[in-house]
Amino acid sequence: MLDCYLPPALFSDFSVDNSTVVLNPQEPTANTDGNVSITTPCIFPTNSDAITINWYKVFVNKANQAELLDASNAVIQSYSETDTTGCSTCGTKSACKMTVGVTYKAPSSNGDEIKLQVEIIHADYTGHLYYTFDQSYYLA
Repeated sequence: MLDCYLPPALFSDFSVDNSTVVLNPQEPTANTDGNVSITTPCIFPTNSDAITINWYKVFVNKANQAELLDASNAVIQSYSETDTTGCSTCGTKSACKMTVGVTYKAPSSNGDEIKLQVEIIHADYTGHLYYTFDQSYYLA
């Protein structure tokens, strides 16, 4: 058991706050290939047992109906990275900023128009972080 306390994310920032200052969203120029991502504040722990990441497609022309996104297809593939810069450590464990995102490949012809939404669930907290990106994306 660790004998020090690492505050997790400022959890008011790790819930319903869609603040762009806190999450630093990144999106490609409209209708181009690129990464769509957010970066969380420092969180502890960030191992795969503690964090669940869900991506949703929110259909723009279908009354904002949302469905879980298959983030492993040819158009959209998910990824996550961690960075300990500016975060606390406890023994050999570090809190980390998490960058979660998808790599988007614009299809040759536009299908359904969607907004991308990410949900990050941390096992130690009841609140979930949701973020809906501003731009529209298209599925083939």
